[in-house]
Amino acid sequence: MLTRETDVYQSVKDIANYTAAINPDVFISIHANAEPPSATRPEQGGFELFISQRNKISEQKSRLLGSLIVNEIKKSYTTSVELKQRKEAGIWVLDASTVNYPSMMILCGYMTNKNDLAFIKGEKNQESIAGHILDAIEKFSAISSTDTLPKRNSKNNTIKPNPDNDSPGKSAINTVNNGNQSPNPNSKLTSSFSNSQPDPLYVIDGKFMGKGAYAKAAIDASVKPEDISAIDVIKGEKAIQLYGENGKDGVISITTKKFEKSPFGTYEGKKITLDV
Repeated sequence: MLTRETDVYQSVKDIANYTAAINPDVFISIHANAEPPSATRPEQGGFELFISQRNKISEQKSRLLGSLIVNEIKKSYTTSVELKQRKEAGIWVLDASTVNYPSMMILCGYMTNKNDLAFIKGEKNQESIAGHILDAIEKFSAISSTDTLPKRNSKNNTIKPNPDNDSPGKSAINTVNNGNQSPNPNSKLTSSFSNSQPDPLYVIDGKFMGKGAYAKAAIDASVKPEDISAIDVIKGEKAIQLYGENGKDGVISITTKKFEKSPFGTYEGKKITLDV
């Protein structure tokens, strides 16, 4: 863990280069925000979490850990459930070309918001937030060490989803992996969730596609069946662990062959970097 007790200036390039040299498994940068209210933008408040918009290699892992952190922190304070990305200039410590590991920035409220500031200044609250972040990292390590995430060059036997056997309150992950076989090129994505259930969240290569018929139609239009490597059907507690509140109604996670060929290694939990 990297931290500092005094106000020592480091440029964002220095931070990114130093961190890349360490080659961490995870990079988490922790800050407080500030934005006075204006005529066009009301007072802002609450915790927010940003992930890289350019680091596609580790995007799925960043989204996984980010969702776990959000799920933990919101137990203590108002937290945006959206994993945000800065589209304009980006965030150098997350988007630099040297960053090839899961990375995110936690903005611990707004110092210009009196409620946020009072919470942030409390030592017990600081301890609580630190504990939530560590709990999320522990869950991330446990989840990533299983076969929940698609592994590079995996050749699993085909497993047909059978969500009807799931009991309430339990989780299920069923994987359909194409292996060396090509799927029916005329097939369409079908959901194993019943019509009476809320729509599941659709995810492609870690990117949230939304819910309902519109999201499904967008997937059918943009992803060819022969380009799909695996489909994970995730339900119950496991879906919430992986995707937070977005996954409460279940998740259909699709991994494409193109994404599977990226340098996507398994997490071993040896090095964790916190930039405080």
